Amino acid sequence: KTGQNVVIEDMTYEQWEKWVQSRTYSDIIGKRTSNGIEIKMVSAHSVDRGDERGVTSSAALDAVINPLHIREVVTDKKGQKSQRFIGREATVNINPDTGNLVTVWRTGARERKRYGGK
Repeated sequence: KTGQNVVIEDMTYEQWEKWVQSRTYSDIIGKRTSNGIEIKMVSAHSVDRGDERGVTSSAALDAVINPLHIREVVTDKKGQKSQRFIGREATVNINPDTGNLVTVWRTGARERKRYGGK
């Protein structure tokens, strides 16, 4: 968990809306990755993992717009494709065919160092 306590009653509507967007990743829908994939949806799994792992939508967006490294598209045993974007703070998997953001996690120090993110 992120360990952040949020008191919704103390927020303005604008603060609340920004908080909801950062938790649901709705603010990145419609954006394009650095290689042109339009993000059309964000899976509930991604939202849950982002919340659990402390990955904000801004860190996920930075990973796909300014990646340190982009891996080749891979296809799993079910025939579903994914492409991994490794960013400074977050690593994101997106299905390039559907534009679905599949999962997110924090980029590890070793990966960051490997791809020049210090």
